[in-house]
Amino acid sequence: MSPRILGLKVLDENMQSCNGGEMQWRLRKWVSVRGTISMCSKGLHLTYVPNKWKGSRVFIAETPKVFEAEDDKVVCRRLRLLRELSPAALKAYNEAEATAEKAYNKATATAWKAYNEATATALKAYAEAEATALRAYDGAEATALKAYNEATATAKKAYNEAKAPAEKAYNEAIQAVLAGMLEAPKQ
Repeated sequence: MSPRILGLKVLDENMQSCNGGEMQWRLRKWVSVRGTISMCSKGLHLTYVPNKWKGSRVFIAETPKVFEAEDDKVVCRRLRLLRELSPAALKAYNEAEATAEKAYNKATATAWKAYNEATATALKAYAEAEATALRAYDGAEATALKAYNEATATAKKAYNEAKAPAEKAYNEAIQAVLAGMLEAPKQ
């Protein structure tokens, strides 16, 4: 069995697409599209933040592969609806997603602050070294620029390393909430 990725599909009261496209949906029926998959232009879209989209019905859906991810949505070639969320389940999901997003935002803000501080320090060191180098000899500028680039790369790496666990935790939290709702009795 191939791995599955869970997300949410927001539809109108007749289970029809209402955020672009006019597809009619049915529970447990796989739907596919052909051609080059591209966010917001070609493909089937899922979200993790359903209250940002118009529609009156929200379904847990699965796809075997995501082609692109952007902010609150993903695009895929193939997906199917698994279960409709009741208003109570949707409320519980929205609360869990908000908690996960808050933790993600806090972690990335901390990582971004550290990145900015490291970059500012590197820029200051570069500027000081450059001024000295210009007074001393032109060749020292290359050394200062190398130090700046290395410091910036190190800072960016530290930021990405700090961001990755936060992003992973957010995605795992969302997947766990959706999987739990899928297994819970219908409300």
